[in-house]
Amino acid sequence: MEKIDERTFKFALRIVKLVGALPRTMQGEILGRQVLRSGTSIGAISKRHMAAHPNAILPTKCPLLSKRRVKRIFGSV
Repeated sequence: MEKIDERTFKFALRIVKLVGALPRTMQGEILGRQVLRSGTSIGAISKRHMAAHPNAILPTKCPLLSKRRVKRIFGSV
């Protein structure tokens, strides 16, 4: 099983590719910025949490990363 940081990185790459495929209209640019910001924030949140709590179990110790959210985004954990 991959580590959470590897999975968040791969997820962020998929988000970047998705945003790159959006049309170059005003709506595409606005939506693209928001999707990019929200889609890549999970990696930053998990990295901050792991730096603060290196021995913690991620989904149970970090309220922003509930087990349901982690499963939905990254598959089964």
